[in-house]
Amino acid sequence: RETATALLARKKLKYFALSPWFEYYNYWGNDRESYKKLMDDARSFLRTIVPDAKFLACVETNLTPMPLSFFGDSIPKTGFPIGRENGGKYGQATVPAMNDLLNGTEWRDSLQRNAEGMALVDGWYVQFYHDPPALDLMVYPEYHPEDTPPAQLPPWADGKTPYANHRFKHGLEQFRWLLDDMGFDGLYIDQFSLAFNTGDIRYSLDRWDGRTVKIGPDGRVTAKITDLGLVGGEARKAWVSFVLDRGKTVVANTLPAVRCEQPLPATRFMETQGYEPVTGGEIPYQPTLAKGQLGSPVGLGHSFPSTGTGEFFMRTLAAHLRFGMLYYYYATEFPADGERGGEFGPVNHMFPFTPVELHQGWVRGKERLITCVSGTFPWNHTAKPGVFQFDDRGRDKASDAGIEGEPGNWRVTLNLRDWHEAAVVEAE
Repeated sequence: RETATALLARKKLKYFALSPWFEYYNYWGNDRESYKKLMDDARSFLRTIVPDAKFLACVETNLTPMPLSFFGDSIPKTGFPIGRENGGKYGQATVPAMNDLLNGTEWRDSLQRNAEGMALVDGWYVQFYHDPPALDLMVYPEYHPEDTPPAQLPPWADGKTPYANHRFKHGLEQFRWLLDDMGFDGLYIDQFSLAFNTGDIRYSLDRWDGRTVKIGPDGRVTAKITDLGLVGGEARKAWVSFVLDRGKTVVANTLPAVRCEQPLPATRFMETQGYEPVTGGEIPYQPTLAKGQLGSPVGLGHSFPSTGTGEFFMRTLAAHLRFGMLYYYYATEFPADGERGGEFGPVNHMFPFTPVELHQGWVRGKERLITCVSGTFPWNHTAKPGVFQFDDRGRDKASDAGIEGEPGNWRVTLNLRDWHEAAVVEAE
C-alpha cells in the first residue's frame, strides 16, 4: 500500500483499467466468480488511496480463446506453430479439419477468414494459455439495423434485417455483466476499430461487403473482400451506446474510423511508439501522431525502458504536442529523485480537455491551454488565467508568465525552453 500511495501521489489518477482482462489473455484460469473476487479486492484496495476512483474493465474486440482440446487431433503435427517462441502468428489460417469444427459452433458467423474460407486464429498472444493450452479465435462484431441495404448483409443473414452476429451479441452479454452485475464504471476496449491492421489481416476475404475490392496493376478488380472496420461500424456504435446509455465511460484503443462512431462521446486513443524521443532531434518526431488530429487527439505515451527518466517523459510529451496530441501514460515509471528523477506535472494538469484548436507544439481546449513552445496565447475566459510551468523533467517551476488584458480577452506570454519544458494555463 505504501508503494501504491507514493506513486498515486505523483500521478493524479482517478480512472483505473484493471487487469486481468475479462475472458481473454491473462484471465485464463479464472471463471466469473474468481474474476469478481479479484476485481472486488482491487477496487476496495484502491479506494483506500483514491476514494473517488473509477474503474474500467478491460475487454478485447476481436480475440477470444478456444482450448486446444476443442480441436482434438485436427491440428497438424507440423507446420502449425503455436506460441510466439515457436513462430506462432497473429492471423494463422486453420486447416480444413479445424475449420469444419469451428463451422459447427456459434462462432461460425463471426470468424475472420481467408480467401479459401478458412478461419483465422491467433497463435501469438497465447503465452498465458497453459492450463489448458489455447488459441485465440479471430472474430469481429457485426450488426445491421432495420435500414441497412440488403446488399450489405452477410450471406448467412438470409436477407433479413436487423442482423446481429454471435460476437456482437456475445459482447453485449459480457458488457451487461461487467457493468450491471459487477458495477464497473466503464470499459476499456482494445483493438476497437479493426481498421488499424495492414495487409490482409484487416479483412475477411471470404465475402464482399459491397464496397471493398483489391485492384491489380492493370486497374482491374482482382478480389471482392470485406473490410472489418467498415462492416463493424454499426456494431461498435451499438456497443458504445450500450455503455453510454448507462451513464458510464468508454475508453477504446484505435481512432474512430467509421462515420457513425465519430460523434459518440467515447475517448479514443492511438498507440504511438516507434520513435526516439531523446536523441531523435531537437523536436521529437513521430508523424503517426498526426492521424489523431481528426479523431480524439490522444496518444498512448511511449512505453519506458527500465532506464526511463524524467527527461524521457518530457520529450515524449513534446513529441505528442508536436502534432497537437495529448498524452496517456503507458508503463511510464521513473523515480522522483536522483539521476533519473522527475515528475508528471504536465499530465496531472492535462485533463479534462475538450479540443478547440490543435497547433504545432500547443493545444487549446475549453478547459485549459497546454504548450511546450514559447509564445503569446489567447485566454478567452472571464476568470483570470493561472499558469503552471514545468522544467525539462516535469517538475514544478516558478512561472514568469506575462498576463495582460481583461476578462474574456486575456493574453498569456510564456518563455520556455522549447520542446523540453511545458506550461498549462487554466482558470486561476
